[in-house]
Amino acid sequence: MDVNWLVSLLASIPLSILANLLTPRLKNWWGRQSLSRSRHRISQLESDLARIAKYASSASELSLFLSASILRFLFLFAFASAATALGTALLPTVFGPFSSLIVALATGFYLSSGLLAADALETLRKVRDFEQFQASQNKIISGLKAATERKGIGESK
Repeated sequence: MDVNWLVSLLASIPLSILANLLTPRLKNWWGRQSLSRSRHRISQLESDLARIAKYASSASELSLFLSASILRFLFLFAFASAATALGTALLPTVFGPFSSLIVALATGFYLSSGLLAADALETLRKVRDFEQFQASQNKIISGLKAATERKGIGESK
């Protein structure tokens, strides 16, 4: 095993965790930098809050969301599995160097299915802890609105 590969793998884990922790804060900071960005960020937060509120208030809406997420996950995972099987078993003899491209594509589908599952789990967490999520979102939204008012309506960097 190549040492550089192992170091890269070990470094990527804490960096990805750090990125996930900092992303909302950076989005909110970026949203406070101009009136148009602030409006856009407030719109995103209000839209997310409305979506989660819909799921929290309606078990059928939540079931539809989860069913669609599960089906998308299964489709992506099955497609990735088929591509991996083709790339590792059949294609090296038929297509030679293109088999590694197929396996790389399959890896992308595996990652996409994992991200889809993570998003569904995050949505479920927000629905489960809806009051806490709602309070947090409202606090961020009011902070962005206050920052926008302090900057002045006419300003748009």
